[in-house]
Amino acid sequence: MTHYEFDPDPKRKRGRNKYVGSWTETPAPPIELPFAANNLSRLLTIGGDPADSTYTHQQIVRWCELYFWHFDDDLANRDRTPDVDVAEDVFVQWDLFLHNTYKLAELQGLDFTVITLPNEWFADWHAKLPIAEGG
Repeated sequence: MTHYEFDPDPKRKRGRNKYVGSWTETPAPPIELPFAANNLSRLLTIGGDPADSTYTHQQIVRWCELYFWHFDDDLANRDRTPDVDVAEDVFVQWDLFLHNTYKLAELQGLDFTVITLPNEWFADWHAKLPIAEGG
């Protein structure tokens, strides 16, 4: 996934930004699991366990992004379910974490497969899932 950086350009009119640079995440093998709430729960459990190296956080994030887009199109005219909201929060927080933790120059040369989000975040996301409450 490619991300672009923009900074306010003092020479331009208000509200305009100048292009600063971009970065592209290093590719990671996709997770081959069907899009189901129980698989989301499983991946969040794996992500929150530092001893479990089944999948990288980057792989989990990208699966969550695909999960969100898979169901978001179907739910356009209906209420979204908590699992879709959790999946969205996972990949949005990844992007915010990267942007707030690393400088552009670092992101341009970073191996994203070694980036880890705080383990507590996975526990918080997991707790928001209805299946986490019901077992």
